[in-house]
Amino acid sequence: MNTQSDAPVVVGYDGSPAAGSGLRVGASLAAFHRVTLRIVHAYAWPVLFAPLANLPFRADDWTVPSAAEAMLDQARARVVASHDGLRVETAVVVGPGAPVLIDESTRALLVVVGSRGVGGVAGALAGSVTAQLATRASCPVVVVGPRADRSDRPGTGTFDPAATTRLDAA
Repeated sequence: MNTQSDAPVVVGYDGSPAAGSGLRVGASLAAFHRVTLRIVHAYAWPVLFAPLANLPFRADDWTVPSAAEAMLDQARARVVASHDGLRVETAVVVGPGAPVLIDESTRALLVVVGSRGVGGVAGALAGSVTAQLATRASCPVVVVGPRADRSDRPGTGTFDPAATTRLDAA
């Protein structure tokens, strides 16, 4: 586990409902631990599919798609609106989700992901990001279901990290 006091809480974010729940839990944990929230979107299209389609691809010529940046900007705005004073950074990282988040875990206090993303068939073929991350991460991993913060179900409600033990106290 990364023991740096300034290590961020990293949230893997793909815009799915489960990722939205993960974002809310990650923001609460980052605020509780008084660290930066880092929202990461792994963008794999140019890396995975350009060679298969026999398209020329140079990483230097590639720019982040505006839709990916807009998605992260919206996610950041939601977090800032609900967590006053929380430091939030965003990043689009080129590569498949699991390797990107495993690499992020080497510099993180913990990594938060939704239990199910938008991977579809391609995600199933590559293997679950959640399963790969849970077995290979360098820090604790929190897996959040899409209904983790619903208050209309018994035993659920807004995530309260104060009800848990601080990581550095364990």
